[in-house]
Amino acid sequence: MNLKRGFRRMFVIATTLWAFACLICLPYKLRQMAADHFLARYEICKSPQQVDPVSGDIRQQCFASAEGDYHHDIQQASWPRFYIENWKLLAILVLGVPLLPCLAAAIVVWLYRGFSQLG
Repeated sequence: MNLKRGFRRMFVIATTLWAFACLICLPYKLRQMAADHFLARYEICKSPQQVDPVSGDIRQQCFASAEGDYHHDIQQASWPRFYIENWKLLAILVLGVPLLPCLAAAIVVWLYRGFSQLG
């Protein structure tokens, strides 16, 4: 049983899944959050407090504002814009986060070897 090779393979698989989650699933999750936010605002706009009894303009403004915010949020999570605007954060997430356990494991092994040579 080769623990080093097993952990290396497990690290490669976990890193691949992490990169997929950051690069593919995150924009879809942001789009879903935008849709949920729009539905919540839409329900608020339908409430009776949002109606001007004379003209009804306030409700239309509320719907227009909710729809405008929804389109803005969807555009921010769209394919090219999301990656262009967030490339630094994505680089840190995709490259930095998997390196943390690797670095921690290297430190633990280094400390273990240091203490095991004392006796």
